[in-house]
Amino acid sequence: MPRLEVKVGPDRFNMEPCRLNDTKHPHEIDTEHFCGRVLVRVLDAPGARVGEPGREYFQDRTRRFCIQIEGRFKKYWTGDDILFGSDFDMFVPFPRAPFNAGMRVARMIDPCTFYEEHPPSGRPYIMSPYAACMNTFCAWPSPDRLGDAVVVSNDHGDIPSYAADHGNDGDIVPVERIDYSHSHDAEKKSSSRWFPSILGSHKDERVTNSYWRFLGLSDDPAVQAYIRQHPPSRPGSADIRVQRSNTTIPIAPAAAMAVPTPVVAPVPSLAPAPSLQRPIPIMANPMPRRLQQGIDTHTMTALGSSKKPNVVLTRLHLDRPDTPDLPVFLSSNLSLSSTDTFGSPGMTQSPVQQSPIPMRPGTAQMLERRYMTPSPASSLHQNSSLNEKLGPWRFSDPSSDMVEDNAFIFKTESVSVPKRRKYFSDEAHRKSFVYHPDIVYGASFFTNLFDFNTFDLNIGPVHINVHPFFQQMPIRYTLRSKTNEELVFCTISFQLVD
Repeated sequence: MPRLEVKVGPDRFNMEPCRLNDTKHPHEIDTEHFCGRVLVRVLDAPGARVGEPGREYFQDRTRRFCIQIEGRFKKYWTGDDILFGSDFDMFVPFPRAPFNAGMRVARMIDPCTFYEEHPPSGRPYIMSPYAACMNTFCAWPSPDRLGDAVVVSNDHGDIPSYAADHGNDGDIVPVERIDYSHSHDAEKKSSSRWFPSILGSHKDERVTNSYWRFLGLSDDPAVQAYIRQHPPSRPGSADIRVQRSNTTIPIAPAAAMAVPTPVVAPVPSLAPAPSLQRPIPIMANPMPRRLQQGIDTHTMTALGSSKKPNVVLTRLHLDRPDTPDLPVFLSSNLSLSSTDTFGSPGMTQSPVQQSPIPMRPGTAQMLERRYMTPSPASSLHQNSSLNEKLGPWRFSDPSSDMVEDNAFIFKTESVSVPKRRKYFSDEAHRKSFVYHPDIVYGASFFTNLFDFNTFDLNIGPVHINVHPFFQQMPIRYTLRSKTNEELVFCTISFQLVD
């Protein structure tokens, strides 16, 4: 009976066996190009079978697998420069009908999807811009830039403040998890009914933790424009004042702020930048919100987010001590020549500008205490060598998941996933968006169309087992450069082996 073999690494030449469904031990990658963590979940694979903790993530969902990535790119790249998708070691004569059907569905979900069957490298691929294709996309500042990370309340706030000034009042990473206390209340109510089976069974509810919505770093011109347009206006709001110089600074109309201002690597302004003074928490104790992932219901089934009857779980969050520690990938075997480019022309990394907002005394110590000390839920991962670069791992709870929040792109709001994809279908918008080396980008990719345990593909009326086409090579998902196929940030491979 073939078994699923999953591997993770910084490129296809340097890969290790994956800790499948192990939320306490994500894979860590730290190369000259990328620093990040990768978590792979597969339903009905070891760790996510009935009664196992990893099953909780799939509770009441149709999705069959999930690839979760969080990390920092070590140079500036535009949104058009970085791709994510499948690549293959060789061309295989895949049946045209299911292939064409699959591409139609893929483009309905993500209009940016494209493929090349016979590229110069001889390695076919199906790709899309990273910022467009991922089912979930969010971001937060690196630990060393928390002092000038600008945030607003994710519930009903539009007044900017510093992430560093909110103490224990919520996090800066959007995370949701199953609320078992709410589920227990529902169980009691259900058991008190005369006919609970007729009236319907309860479903575990996912609750979004309180968090502060990240807009960007204070030296970002788009963030500075947002600060100028959102001074305190409501009674009782925080005393956050905006400093203006005598020099006139053009400000875009409010309507224009619905889309991000084209931004490249930060350039010093001739006029003093606006600054925030004495930020104070806008909400003393923001309550968790009960909500779904930010995906339109019209595409929920295709994206693997629709509901299905729940299964009985054994809620035991136990670590697996028999799993050996995996090393951090320190570098890949890629040796780029001096002619190789990183990103678009002119997008070379420049020294980070000093924030226009002075850090207050004691802020550095406070940041170290709060943001560099993992929570009890992530205590098993507290010795990670990447905590200083990415912050603590926040997804140790098997039921936890990333939440879409793209306000760092649009500033005035976080739009739905289909709207984000439509926005990035415009090449000009992709090129205006810039990945910043001091920002951690979180993303997840999942679907209900493919079962990696069997290699069964189900797309509408098309049902086919593709294992015969992948006996000599794996199906590989790769995060890489658009212009240089060998410049890879991370890769995950799936293969059925005897």
